[in-house]
Amino acid sequence: MPPAPWAIRWYMRAPSLQSAGYGTNEVRWAVDSGGPGLLFRESSGGLTQVRAQPRDLAAGLLPHEYTGPGIQLTQLLRVELRQSTDRLTARVFAAHDEQVEDSWAFPGFSLSGTLSLTGYRYRARTTLYWGDQGSAVRELQLDLIDLGYDLGQWKADGDFGNATYEALRSFQRARGLTPVDGIPGPETRAAIDLALGRVPSALWYSHLALSDGPWVGPAALPPEPPPPQVSYLTLGMPI
Repeated sequence: MPPAPWAIRWYMRAPSLQSAGYGTNEVRWAVDSGGPGLLFRESSGGLTQVRAQPRDLAAGLLPHEYTGPGIQLTQLLRVELRQSTDRLTARVFAAHDEQVEDSWAFPGFSLSGTLSLTGYRYRARTTLYWGDQGSAVRELQLDLIDLGYDLGQWKADGDFGNATYEALRSFQRARGLTPVDGIPGPETRAAIDLALGRVPSALWYSHLALSDGPWVGPAALPPEPPPPQVSYLTLGMPI
């Protein structure tokens, strides 16, 4: 049975995701449904990007159709989602603007169940496995050493061997991550970042509204500030 139409709107303020130093690999998982969800990232030019992502964060992104002029991420954004019978569409506006929009459509894609707005942060990068070699492995090993794990006499040699594998399993057990498989996927790497104090700036959400089908549209504009009051200052002593 196709999903029943619905729509949701919220306002969001996001930090620059490029400032973390990881380029377009810096990602915020923004809408969670217990299954597939939506993520936000920042293009190399600072523009907002919305993508659909399976819950397996190491999986590829889902196909989309995009139209729009490009809207800067680091400002107050109005985000609207609408689920129709055959696709999910995301629209992004600069605050209360109703004329200029970016639109992403995801054909054959649906969000269902309980939706959650989150700010979960991870970095999109290649998952490493036992036997891999190179600078990415060495970066991971240096992180594990900084966390106090003993990698043996070879330390950060860029070779993903037994010592690195067992250190990862120990970290996963200590942090309650499942499965304890010694594979540094996106969730494990995000936990390592947090354990090392790499805490990202927050996302801010407000003005959430729901609809049973039509687009919700912008919230009411804030009231104009009151006119300035004339102040008088009297000096002197009463007579």
